[in-house]
Amino acid sequence: MSFSKQVKEELNNIQIKGNCCKKAYLFGALLSANNIGESISLKISDDESAQKIISLLGTIYKCNPDVKITKRGCFESTEISFNSKKIGEFLAFADNYSDESSIDGLFTCKNCHSAFLRGVFCSFGSVSDPKKTYSLEMR
Repeated sequence: MSFSKQVKEELNNIQIKGNCCKKAYLFGALLSANNIGESISLKISDDESAQKIISLLGTIYKCNPDVKITKRGCFESTEISFNSKKIGEFLAFADNYSDESSIDGLFTCKNCHSAFLRGVFCSFGSVSDPKKTYSLEMR
């Protein structure tokens, strides 16, 4: 198992308590999503992160996304597709007002920032083992 996958596993095992933090995690995870109006799709290479996103979508927004697993050689990715007018409008709002001050207003408690960053990293980030080299990337 890669170091990055181990880190994502640890981050996904952290329980997210408040609904505000769950929304912050989803917001971070969905930053890399393709959305056209209310049609949203997201490709994730980490299965645990995909399962967490699917679970949170169902819990908070009552979405039942279509899930498609694609294998290409030894790599596997999960594509999550769903329709949500509310999330589509929110992502469009966030895209237009992506400066720091407007994002801060979206978080309601002190834990929302860390939940947001976990969502970003688990959705489209990677990190190398610090014993070998230092590299943190967000696609």
